[in-house]
Amino acid sequence: MKIRTKIAIQFSIIVSIILLCFSLSIYFFTESSLIERFYVRIFNHASTTARLLSDVDEIDNKLLALIDKSSTSKLPEEAIQVYTLDDSLVFSNLKPVVYPKSLLDEIKVKKEIRRENGKKELVGLLFKGKLHDYVVVATASDEAGKEELRSLKSRLVIGFFIVVAITIISSMVFAKQALKPINSVIKQIDDISANDLSKRIDEGNKTDEIAQLSMKFNEMLERLQKSFEQQRDFVTHASHELRTPLASLKSEIELGLDDEKLSESHRETLQNIHFDVQRLIELSNNILQLARPFNSNILIFNELRVDEVMFQLQSDLQKKYQECRINVDFEKIANNDELLTIMGNELLIRQVFINLISNSLKYSEIKQVWILIDFDRKNVNIKIKDKGIGIHANDLEKIFEPFYRSQNAIGREGFGIGLAICKKIIDAHGGKIIVSSEFGKGSVFTVSIPHLSI
Repeated sequence: MKIRTKIAIQFSIIVSIILLCFSLSIYFFTESSLIERFYVRIFNHASTTARLLSDVDEIDNKLLALIDKSSTSKLPEEAIQVYTLDDSLVFSNLKPVVYPKSLLDEIKVKKEIRRENGKKELVGLLFKGKLHDYVVVATASDEAGKEELRSLKSRLVIGFFIVVAITIISSMVFAKQALKPINSVIKQIDDISANDLSKRIDEGNKTDEIAQLSMKFNEMLERLQKSFEQQRDFVTHASHELRTPLASLKSEIELGLDDEKLSESHRETLQNIHFDVQRLIELSNNILQLARPFNSNILIFNELRVDEVMFQLQSDLQKKYQECRINVDFEKIANNDELLTIMGNELLIRQVFINLISNSLKYSEIKQVWILIDFDRKNVNIKIKDKGIGIHANDLEKIFEPFYRSQNAIGREGFGIGLAICKKIIDAHGGKIIVSSEFGKGSVFTVSIPHLSI
């Protein structure tokens, strides 16, 4: 998961938790406030009813019922029952409800109780008046309060999801902006390769964390560049130093082989030495080329028609490998020359396909190779297909490493450098080389290079 996504998710989760806690606290505080106000209203109505019965002699049950019925502040489904201390019912504004004696006794002891009674709220109180003492039980339904809570709940839920959605979107934008300098550094790093370590990362204002990271990275690049240059210089000098005595040795051996008086046993020995010296010269040349930097600052690139290069290679290699068959064909026909045209160094491009075609012929009992030219929206794709010994699945990821040879290739001529050189050249052209193979049945190497139509 990308850091940008992780930051956005974490920020959204934190805001969502805070918002959820805030919404729940509002809901529960509102609910508590509404319940408390409703209980106070029931209590006041119950107290008023008991006071009228106790303190006003002129009011009897009928008059009190009439007052209760005409009251504008009466609560929904409000029922008030007044009892004497010996549990005798003296007033009920609605059809009387039989309450258990334990409830009345509890009210006498606690003097005031509050609880839910089914879907209603119940208040019980012990009223001490001027003339009489009463036990009052009042119930009512808080439909308005419940409706207000339902409305508040809907608004909070809708508001929660709207704010969370806004938070997610804004956090993605914020994370993208915050990490924009890092993305810029990543793009600059992508342009740096082992072939060209001279490039450096923009250090910005040289004060913030990203700038300091860029500075440290540039320092590391400086050390790597010096190390690579020392290694490359060593390999180059060593290869050059080896080539001179090897060339002299080869000349001396060839002069010796021209001697007609040379015995057969000596001639055979010199021929074996000549073969080994030739292999050493090839090896030193390959090492020198592997150490050679391939980058756009050094190479000269020109427009190349890939199909023309392939047909020319077919002609040249067919003369060298007369016993073999090299086929060139198109997988589809291009209606635009630019679809088959690349910017490249012709000598290096030729070397890549010479290596690939030579390998296909070398590791194939059926001396036949197919070169298939194709293209897509971005690249020219050239496939080199054979019916050779194939490559084991365990070796596929390593065959482009220098000096690595697959198990079934050991014992055959080669050094394990050619494919590494091919990959290095194709990388320098901004392309890629991949291989697919079926062990014992053949391989397909696909080279993809950007064409000019993009």
